[in-house]
Amino acid sequence: MDEKIRIRQLEQQLASYETSADGVDHTVKIDLMNELAWLLADTDLKRAYALSETAYALSALPEPDAPPYQAGIAYSLRTRGYINHRVGEFTQAMSQLLEAQPIFEALNLDDGLADVYDAIAGTYYQLGDFPDALTFIYRQLEVAQRAGDSRRVGNARNNLAVVTAATGDYVRSNAMLEQNLKAALENGDPRIESLSYLNLGENHYLLGEYGKVLEYNQQALPVCRQAGFGVFEVHALHFLGKAYHQIGDISQALYYLEMALALSRRIEAEANELMILPDLAQVYRSMGDLDLALEQLHMSVNAAESLGMKKELFEAHLQLSQIHEDQGSLKKALFHYKQYWATKELVYSEKADQRLKVLQAAHDFETARKEAEMFRLKTQELEKEVQSSTIELRNMVVRLQHEVEERERAEVATSLLCKILAGIVQNMGRAKRFHQGKIGSAANSSIIPAGENRPRLATRLHMKYRWDSIDRSPCAATNFDCKDAPCGEFRR
Repeated sequence: MDEKIRIRQLEQQLASYETSADGVDHTVKIDLMNELAWLLADTDLKRAYALSETAYALSALPEPDAPPYQAGIAYSLRTRGYINHRVGEFTQAMSQLLEAQPIFEALNLDDGLADVYDAIAGTYYQLGDFPDALTFIYRQLEVAQRAGDSRRVGNARNNLAVVTAATGDYVRSNAMLEQNLKAALENGDPRIESLSYLNLGENHYLLGEYGKVLEYNQQALPVCRQAGFGVFEVHALHFLGKAYHQIGDISQALYYLEMALALSRRIEAEANELMILPDLAQVYRSMGDLDLALEQLHMSVNAAESLGMKKELFEAHLQLSQIHEDQGSLKKALFHYKQYWATKELVYSEKADQRLKVLQAAHDFETARKEAEMFRLKTQELEKEVQSSTIELRNMVVRLQHEVEERERAEVATSLLCKILAGIVQNMGRAKRFHQGKIGSAANSSIIPAGENRPRLATRLHMKYRWDSIDRSPCAATNFDCKDAPCGEFRR
């Protein structure tokens, strides 16, 4: 979808949320604000920053008693970090980007992560730290390819080409940009198409190939205008003016530089305005109009001091020194020349300080990350120990339960056996008394028939009295001495 159309849709949706009387889903509103802020980051930096700040505040407390909305926080930090790196606030940019990075990683949001790597790489590039810039560009490219995001892949390749050019390898850089331009045209991506044209134009300007500069920036202009990339359009107009000045076409140089200056003021691109003023002063100087040249340079000095852009400030002082020298105003020339050197030394000192601060921010982030990882690993180790101890205790409880059950079963069996034994003993006593009663009644009987009955009784008595000769081993039935057992199982 065309970015202009999408921006209008987002504006309408946000407006409807503001006027809606029904309950508002704050996370949806935050997502809309973050998306709109990101789309405006190249065209309306102030509004984009304000939107992302609001989104961050809402994400920190989306609803009463609700946890922070982590995705909303991450995307708002990404946009603010990107804008801060664009305007030269590198320390603040790095802090915001490094804060967003682990959130995107944890939530597996590759689009935001690729953008974070993009801005971190840009910060290192601006500070002249090309190795670290390349490290994050390759990370950006890897994440973008993993997400299958052709636009972000193109953005990473564009960054790679820019850093390659900064190392002096313009041939390789131009080859990368041509390849990127071809992919952008195939994918219908106006942003990468515009950036490819602009970077190719800048590379050829540094090579002194001004015809190529005119060609690529003329091709960039309609694409930038159609997509509404105001800052990119200013850049194209600016380099067209510079190229025409280099080939001696003063009228065309003045035409494009004045157009670039007017547009930068209309869209409030103050940094771009500041970079145009010294080039416009050079054109006036070439025309012999030193008063107009001095006017542009004094505006440049004031703007640079206001914005804190010291590189542009010392360059303006150098031109002022040269013009005053041409006019014979040696005292003024010396003043501005001293200002030039003092500011230039301050720039290098501040740049070194900024680089140290950025490195410190990166170091602090990495230290905190390592400590968090160590804490996570320690927590996992403790959790494993607790889990192991819990399993061991559970097994011990199970074993104790089995032992208790076994003891209870043994006690029940013992109790039952005791009852059985008691019953057996009781029965044996009864049987003994029964046998004794039978024998006593037979021996004391007064009516004993003479003759044949007496031998039978004598035989029975004889068997009784031969008891000592009977085998007294335990009975197979009762496991007891069967001397008095009623079963009559006597073993001889």
